[in-house]
Amino acid sequence: MKLFLCCRIVSTKIPNLKKTIAVLSCWFAFFASFTLHARTIKITTWNTEWLLSKSDFDKYEIPNDIQARHSKNFTRLSLYARKLNSDIIALQEVGSVETARRILPEDQYDFYITQDNIAQHPVLAIRKKLSYNIIKNPDLTALSKNDKTHILRSGLDLTLYDHRINIRILVVHLKAHCPERSLYSQQKACNILNQQKIIIQKWIADRIKDKQAFIILGDFNRIVSFNDEFFQSLSTESSLSIPTSQLASPCWGGNYFLDGFILDPILSESTIPNTLKVLVYKEKQYMMHADLSDHCPVSLNLSL
Repeated sequence: MKLFLCCRIVSTKIPNLKKTIAVLSCWFAFFASFTLHARTIKITTWNTEWLLSKSDFDKYEIPNDIQARHSKNFTRLSLYARKLNSDIIALQEVGSVETARRILPEDQYDFYITQDNIAQHPVLAIRKKLSYNIIKNPDLTALSKNDKTHILRSGLDLTLYDHRINIRILVVHLKAHCPERSLYSQQKACNILNQQKIIIQKWIADRIKDKQAFIILGDFNRIVSFNDEFFQSLSTESSLSIPTSQLASPCWGGNYFLDGFILDPILSESTIPNTLKVLVYKEKQYMMHADLSDHCPVSLNLSL
């Protein structure tokens, strides 16, 4: 948000008061420019691949081939989180807020999580010093009910606002195993993803109707591209921005993005150019992903 310093002289017949009012007007505008000046906010999505502690295993049914993370895993991930130094972090595949706090310091972040009764949750961590007012909206549970055999992951829906901004944030982790096939193929995963697409379409339509800025971020489990039918269908009512479209991620040797961001036109204008970044792990052997994640953090800077 830009505010130009503007001083005007207020007409008055009282001697010397004219200059006094002019000076006070200048100082008010000057301090207002600092108060209202936009901040650079770094926002990140990071699928942390079955980030579960032992307490999560006691609470949820976990596949037999998944193990609880060891303390060394949490330590290593926390070092990368510190290096990331993001203001707003959307995590996926997290067992609980307590587990998320093992890689992100609770004295620096507020944490929000869905209420799904499964081991994998989206979590949103928001830096405390941002001092936003935050509303946790009802989870987008419709995303979790499309598979008859097991529960999928709900969307985490929050509103961030202050005297300058009002933004809706939706964190998603969509159905896997349909990265590029037609949504109308006979494959079950693609049919489920197509149903999730319709739910997200409605969520977007509601935001547009309310004239509310929004961002959708997370693991789409779909190759992110403007040419893809999934993302094309989301842009029918508004011109959306997809910063990772048709780009390759350097994560674990390189591949197309499955993680990313969808921004409405308002936030698209707030995107700072050339700030899309992927934090690549220094570990080069893919077998190390079990200690870290098969996904790398993807970040974008916004001027808010």
